[in-house]
Order: sequence, then structure tokens, then C-alpha cells
Amino acid sequence: MRVPDLRSTIAAEWTKLRSVRSTWLTLALALVVAIGLTALFSTAVAAGHASLSPPEQLAFDPVGNGLVGLGLALILFVVLAVNATAPEFSSRMIAVSLAITARRGRFLAAKALVVAAVSAVAGLVCAVVTFVVSQAIFAGAGVPSAGFGDPGVVRILLGWGLQMVLFSLLGVLVTVLLRSAAGAIATLLGLVYLPAIFGPMLPAWVTEYVLRYLPPATADSFTGNGTGNLPLWAAGLVMAAWIGLLWTVTRYVLGVRDAR
Repeated sequence: MRVPDLRSTIAAEWTKLRSVRSTWLTLALALVVAIGLTALFSTAVAAGHASLSPPEQLAFDPVGNGLVGLGLALILFVVLAVNATAPEFSSRMIAVSLAITARRGRFLAAKALVVAAVSAVAGLVCAVVTFVVSQAIFAGAGVPSAGFGDPGVVRILLGWGLQMVLFSLLGVLVTVLLRSAAGAIATLLGLVYLPAIFGPMLPAWVTEYVLRYLPPATADSFTGNGTGNLPLWAAGLVMAAWIGLLWTVTRYVLGVRDAR
């Protein structure tokens, strides 16, 4: 029996992902949520812009205010990654997958690459379409708007696409570790929202030296979202370290327990 190479394993994972209806429903819902929430928020912001004080009007950020829906869409990219991974464990099909592709690292790499590629394309589409819609609303209401040629816009949009990819990768790896869709989603949502909820209640040094280096805060550095962002090079190193550490642990666990 010929052992499948990485290309064959990637093709198999792509077939699994695209043949499931929930994949396309989740991606469509992410786009609808991103556009819909941003359109509602942009309309409300545009309607209240005239009532702002002159300093507030000068500080108005059309890009930041025009991409708010992407934060909620990010959750759906996590769901996409979890749904691409968890059913194999719940249905016991993981035993078949690993029997065909005995090299655990190759199997994990193929699944991660496929999910990351889909998330990259879909995430960038969400970011670009959301940006276009929000800026059209601002421009139509006579509110300052931005274009693709404005400083930092392309970097922010690419940063959002990268953020979708990073959290999709975290979704795959955490799901393989926990073998549970509910557990993986709860863990990742806790990772995203608990620091934001309880961070202001903690001592300043915790925010500066701990929370700042967790994946959510680090990922915000790519989009300029939030405060206290790391430089891009530092954020890249920290996020690579998180992915690398989680990858190593996941690969080890997957090999030791042999997907029993």
C-alpha cells in the first residue's frame, strides 16, 4: 500500500472540508454578520457624527469604526476550524484517517494548511467587502471616509485576514487536543473574551506582562485594534511561538494516544 504524500493528504482534507454543507454555511454567515453588523454600526455612527465635538470629529477613525463586524465574524472562523476537525473524533473516523496517513505530523499539517488557506481567502474577502460597505455609508452621509490608498488601510485589512487564519489554526489545534467541539469553542471564546472582561480589574502589571502576550492581544497588533499593541515584528514572533508550542504539544499528544 502506497503511503499518501503531503499533496494527497491535503487533497483529502480539502475534499472533506468542501463536501460538508456547514463549511459554506459558516463562511456565508461570517460574511453576512461582518457586513450586517458593520453596516448597522456605521449608519448609527454616521447619523451621530454631526453631534460630536470638533476634537472628537477630528479624532474620528473611519477605518476602525468601519470594521467592527469583523470581531464577531472571527468567532465564526473559529467555529469553521472546529467543525472541520471535531466530527472526525466524534464519529471515530479519525482512526481511519490515521490508518491511511500514519504520519501524525503530515495529517495535522494537511488539515491545518487547508483550514488556514480557506480562512485566508474568506477572511480577506470579509475584510475588504466590509471596508467597502462601511466607507460607502460614511461617504454617503458626508462623514470622513477612507480608501484603499490611505496610509495603513491595506495593512489593517491584511492584518484582519491574518487574524482569521491564526484563530482558525488555534481552532484546529485545540480541537485535536480536546477531541471536543464544545470544549474547543468554549476554550477559545474564553481566551478571546475573558481577558477583555477581567483585564481592567487586574493589576496593571498583569496587563503589561501577561495579557499583552496572549494570542488575542498579540493578534490585535496586526490590525492596530486595542491598546498597548506590540510592534509588528514582536507580535509575529510571539504568535509564531504560540502556534509552534501548541503545534508541538498537539503533535505529541496525537502520536502518544494514537487517536484511541
